[in-house]
Amino acid sequence: MSFDKYKLPGKCDVCEKETDIVVCASTMGAISFNYCEECFKKKLEPYWGMVAYISCAGRFPDDINESYQEYVRYILQELGISEEKFIQDVNEVFNDI
Repeated sequence: MSFDKYKLPGKCDVCEKETDIVVCASTMGAISFNYCEECFKKKLEPYWGMVAYISCAGRFPDDINESYQEYVRYILQELGISEEKFIQDVNEVFNDI
C-alpha cells in the first residue's frame, strides 16, 4: 500500500501527531486505526490497542506465541514503554474480563 496514495489529514492513533494519516487494519485484531507515515512504516500499533488485544488472548508473555511476543516487544521498544508496564496493564485488563 502506498502511503501517499491514500493519505488524508488527521491524527495518528499511535503517536497522536496531527499530520497526514492513512486508515489501515490493525495487526492487533479486527479494528482499524489511523497511522502517520512514520508509524505506518515502522508497523507500530496504539498501546491501548495492544493491551486490549493481548489481554483477550491471555497473559503476556506466557499465553502469547513467540512471533507475537517479538512483535509486541519491538513495538514497546519503539514506544519507549517497558515490558513490565505492559505486563501490568495486560494483567489488569485480563483480570477485569
